[in-house]
Parts: sequence; structure tokens; C-alpha cells
Amino acid sequence: MAYEFSNLYRPVHPKSTPEPKQQKLQITHISPDKDVLIVKHLTEKGGFRPLTRAVRCIRASSLGAECDSDLWLSIQGYEPRFSVDVLNIFDVGTAMEPFILSWMQDQLEWEVHANSRDEEGVIIAVSGGLITGHIDAIARNRTITGDAWAICDAKTMNINNYEKWGREGTEVSKPNYDVQLETYAYAYSRFLDLRYKALTAMNKNNSSFSVEVTDRNQSRWEEVIRPKAERFFKSDLFIPQKMGGADGIQASRCDLCARRYICVEAARALTTGKVPAGKRNPSFARVPPLSDNGDILQVLANVYELYDRNMNLILPGMSLQ
Repeated sequence: MAYEFSNLYRPVHPKSTPEPKQQKLQITHISPDKDVLIVKHLTEKGGFRPLTRAVRCIRASSLGAECDSDLWLSIQGYEPRFSVDVLNIFDVGTAMEPFILSWMQDQLEWEVHANSRDEEGVIIAVSGGLITGHIDAIARNRTITGDAWAICDAKTMNINNYEKWGREGTEVSKPNYDVQLETYAYAYSRFLDLRYKALTAMNKNNSSFSVEVTDRNQSRWEEVIRPKAERFFKSDLFIPQKMGGADGIQASRCDLCARRYICVEAARALTTGKVPAGKRNPSFARVPPLSDNGDILQVLANVYELYDRNMNLILPGMSLQ
């Protein structure tokens, strides 16, 4: 009898299914000023992609990006084009996240509440747009943080980055990670006693891992991070990068940029006003900002099938009870 492969299957990439266009979203927590929302994605593989088409959004994980051009283009909905090698690196990080968080819990005795399926999301309304994202976990260790909580992010690093991070700390060696943590810490501090940021990193070369805990810095959010987001949200014109390829200065990392394909066109259009026939000018904004008197609930109700924490449907024009 010929072998029939009856007990085997073809591997399927965990994220091979695209994010659905029609999604259900539940608001589980909302701050008194209605500027910060904690939400639950009720649709499998749901996310914030529908929202990015309706209003200017920045992912918290992108807010600390070095390149101004890349950040502006992401707000305007230009998708990154990553190489296969880079996508593989992302896959490894995603696959290892639950292991790293479980090691933190089982080996270092942290109390960890994980968001491994990205079911819970956060939305922060600032002037001109929305900051969105998904935390990895909230955690605490009685010896280190007492009863207070820490926002936690799990990362994988090669040995060089891991050792540099160990010497210099997150704020110096990985400032983009620190911005992400600080943003999430601000959001969740509106709802619980959250005073710390915890970056848990694994060395991909030998699987060693460690945790760095730092105090959250409210003034950094108010004086640096929030103003940066608002500056980008309010810009209707492409922002050339001062030290990169967008203004004609070549830099090696520009060659690796996932939005280089459109950045070059946007920089040329901004400088010369020339756009290929039949194409939209990429140096002009194409996603509307959040109006100064914009109601975030109405934006969400127009994009999602929206529910409150008691699963009552919220239609456009309605408000939370």
C-alpha cells in the first residue's frame, strides 16, 4: 500500500490570512476625557487597518522611528515592502514572544498577563490623529515593582544588540522601544496603578534573556512623544528626512527602507512638482486628520461594528452611556 500522508499536513503561515475589511470592535475601558480607549478585537485576526483608512494613525511601535519621511508616509497609508529576510525576522520574534513571557513568569517569578493574540488594543487620541497599538503584557514582581504594574514588551535580539542593550539600557540603545513602552504606559496608567516599563529581551544566539525595569516618565510623554505625534498628524505635506535619502543625502539604511519605493517619488514631487502621469502626488496628504472637535467614538462607529463593554451596539450618532 502506498504511503498516503494521512497524518501529515502542509504548513500554514500563522499570519497568512489578511486582516478582514469588516470587523467588530468592543470598547472595554474609556478614560473620563475619552482620549484613551482600551478595546477588544471581536473579529478573528482583527486589527486597526480599517481605522487607518479613515483617519490619520500612528502605530505606537512606529512612533520612535528615526526617519521622519518613513513615519509621515506610514500615516498616509503607504504600506511597507519588507524583504523576505526581514519578514522572517519578524516571524521569529512573534513566535518567541509567548515563550519569553512564560520564562519571565516561571523562571523570574513575575505575575504576567499576556496579550499574545493581540486581542486587546489601545487607542490614544491626540490633536490631529490617533495612536494605536497592542501591548505584549502587563506584569509585576513584588520584589521589584511592589503592587504597582509595569507595561511589558518582549523582544528578540542578536548577540551584538543584546550585549549593547545590556550595557546601555533601552532608552539609549533602543530608543524606539522606549517610546513604544512610554506611550503604552501613559495609556494604561489611566486605568490602573502602572508606574514602570519592563523590556524583556532574549539573545537569539544562546536563548539567554533578561528584564530591564525603568520608571515611566510622564513628562517625556507630554513634552516629547505627544508633540512629535501631533506635528506629524498636522502636516499635510511630505516631511523630508534631514539625514537620509529623501533630501538627496544618501545613507546606507535608506537602501534597506521598506518605503523607499514611495519616499523617492514623494521627495522628487515635493522638490520639482513633477508627478508621473496618472499618479497621485505622494507629497500631498491623502488621509484626513482627526478634527479638533472630532468624536473618536463616531470615527470608530463609522469604521467598525462597535460595541460597548456590555455588548450594546454603538451606532453613528450615539454616545456611551
